[in-house]
Amino acid sequence: MAMKLIHRDSVPHLNSKARVPATHIEHLADISSARFMYLQHLIDKELSNSEFQVNVQQAIKTSLFFVNFSVGQPPVPQYTIMDSGSSLLWIKCLPCKHCSADDMAHSVFNPALSSTFEECSCNDPLCRYAPNAHCGSSNKCLYEQVYIAGAGSKGVVAKERLTFTTPNGNTVLTEPMVFGCGHENGAEMESEFTGILGLGAKPTSLAVQLGSKFSYCMGDLANKNYGYNQLVLGEDADILGDPTPIETDNGVYYMNLEGISVGEKQLSGAELAMEATSMFYPLSEFDNVFCMAVKPTTEHGWQYKEFTAIGLMAQQYYNIAYDLKEKNVYLQRIDCVLLDDSSPSR
Repeated sequence: MAMKLIHRDSVPHLNSKARVPATHIEHLADISSARFMYLQHLIDKELSNSEFQVNVQQAIKTSLFFVNFSVGQPPVPQYTIMDSGSSLLWIKCLPCKHCSADDMAHSVFNPALSSTFEECSCNDPLCRYAPNAHCGSSNKCLYEQVYIAGAGSKGVVAKERLTFTTPNGNTVLTEPMVFGCGHENGAEMESEFTGILGLGAKPTSLAVQLGSKFSYCMGDLANKNYGYNQLVLGEDADILGDPTPIETDNGVYYMNLEGISVGEKQLSGAELAMEATSMFYPLSEFDNVFCMAVKPTTEHGWQYKEFTAIGLMAQQYYNIAYDLKEKNVYLQRIDCVLLDDSSPSR
């Protein structure tokens, strides 16, 4: 099941200014720093049950791609943030504590109007995997998704059918999927966005529920008009290249890297080929000149722990595929247009 990924800079409300290469690089660096801090908190497991932050604006600022699909019967369109660091799909639902009039005009889901909506009880096997799961009145399974310096959502764990539109225009209706029906969400969340699509490794993740395989391919991050960025969930995932073993902890993906090289010089650490086409931006004023900046590990006052995050800049023009049952990740350099069913070249 393939679907288009929507570049954040193609959304007019989030892209009020045209960016020159220098400001674009600075923008990506800010996103990377915020993302790294979130991952460090997640790894340190500092998310406490009592902590609930409602500044969802930060989650939007640190996200580069969004996903469209519909929820319920009849289907209600949703516009969600793609996040591989969390393991729950949650959307805004009525009644909604922080929803504005603009929210009501942008597809806030009303479960009372759907013929296929079903709340999960505390006895449901997936209830205990929901973030900060606990029992509410009438034995309802409740969740509380927390994002350090980011978004938050509280609500009921439920099941609902999802409708996806593939790149070639076909629609796919799923069986009932576990998701979070959020009744108390980030007060600053833009009305255009209705939730977050978590693709982590826990059983509540949509990636796990749809078959434990998924892949994504992204082109030039600087090109908001590149139309072949895509996400594929389930058995149709594009499994390309050689397998690399991965481990998971608290829903986060890890793999061991063995060496690092810059040019032909091998350094100690992790193996990373820094390709000019995806890792550097040439300055038009200086032909054939590249600058490389490395931020200190104490940037923003944080002492980063001994782990490395492979960000989207390093993943440009790669197909990244996960097989969670076999515990493998696959990396294959490719132009995403070759994977798009709607492309004339395929």
